[in-house]
Amino acid sequence: MALKGLDIFKLSPKKNCKECGSPTCMAFCMKVAQGAVPIDKCPYFSDDAKAMLNEQTAPPMKTITVGNDLKLGGETVLFRHEKTLVSKNLYAVPVCTRMPAADVDAKLADMAVTPSLTSDLPPAAAWSMFAVTLVVDAQGNRFANEDYMRTLAATCFSEERGYFWTIFDGRISESGQSRSAAQITAKNASRVVGPCQTVEELAGNMGVAEDVLKKTWDRYSSMVSAGKDSDFGRLQFLDDLKPPYYALKQFPVRFRTRGGAVVDESGRLLDGAGKAIPGVYCCGAAAQGGGESLTTNGAFGIFTGKAVASDLGAA
Repeated sequence: MALKGLDIFKLSPKKNCKECGSPTCMAFCMKVAQGAVPIDKCPYFSDDAKAMLNEQTAPPMKTITVGNDLKLGGETVLFRHEKTLVSKNLYAVPVCTRMPAADVDAKLADMAVTPSLTSDLPPAAAWSMFAVTLVVDAQGNRFANEDYMRTLAATCFSEERGYFWTIFDGRISESGQSRSAAQITAKNASRVVGPCQTVEELAGNMGVAEDVLKKTWDRYSSMVSAGKDSDFGRLQFLDDLKPPYYALKQFPVRFRTRGGAVVDESGRLLDGAGKAIPGVYCCGAAAQGGGESLTTNGAFGIFTGKAVASDLGAA
């Protein structure tokens, strides 16, 4: 659990000696809480205090070493949008020495395929199907077709764009997504900018260059006038946005694993020998071979629920 600067200050020597490079002990403790400086930079913290603080400020994700130098975890945050993760994701597939080279190559090629991704705010992923939206990257450039959120998220990930903005106007509140928009923007107020009356104002609030966003905007408007998205082939809601403008920051996240728990057709977890483990179930995207949509995952859940009810009845 992350400690606040005041919690650390209570254990500090309170000498205000400035040997750590900070003007006061309080300033130093605030930097320690933010992860900006190590606590060892102060020579006067007692060993007991350091031990206590090191235990309480330990990363929520333990570091795991794979092979000689590959590492997983060791992050100071649990989610990528809180802070850029240091260790990149690792992917693995089972192979054996008896496997033909072609089969090994096929497995490696499958790993290279971009994983199933969507917005980390799933309800917002559907907005482009109900109202006019314009999606741009962190620099203000349009980079994919707004009709397909999976394509947007996958492109953002594969091209290492970091995150993306969905720009929308008041018409989202008049669509079938009005409730979704109200809930998402209220719960994620820190990620929402607007209302903005001009593109320049919107760019400033988004933290992107005005000239870049204006160029993107003008290019998009010209294709609206032409009635054809010649850049990415968008078909739905190819229309101009109207002020006031809003923007929502989103991050690409995986929603379907290529691995996952191995289960039978009823969602019963299987052991190494392929036998069902009593009382343990898994379904949906968390299971190996899970569905790619709400419909298929919902159906998977129904089958698994029936298996649970049947097993409980037989117990």
